[in-house]
Amino acid sequence: MRYPSSTHRHRHSEPARKERRTRRPVGLYQDPLEFDEAAVARLPRTFIDCIEPAFPNIAPMRLRVRAEPGWRVIELATGHDAMVSAPRELATALLGCAAGAAPEAA
Repeated sequence: MRYPSSTHRHRHSEPARKERRTRRPVGLYQDPLEFDEAAVARLPRTFIDCIEPAFPNIAPMRLRVRAEPGWRVIELATGHDAMVSAPRELATALLGCAAGAAPEAA
């Protein structure tokens, strides 16, 4: 089933989704990130793109990873909250990334 916007309804009820949510630490948005740029550039990069419906706020990133060399893109036929709407498919993709495999998208 396709939904017209990113505010679609998951197959799970609103109370079930709220029960699974966790807060993000505020430091994610305030603390500077320090890293070795050369070391990071050597790491494999994978973008898991949840395309049904595609979350419009990340459209620039969606284009960027397809244009830049070195990115592997995995498409999941679900919305932006894949951990709620398609947990098995997302887990399969993440485990494949961790194992260095090219997992098949659902």
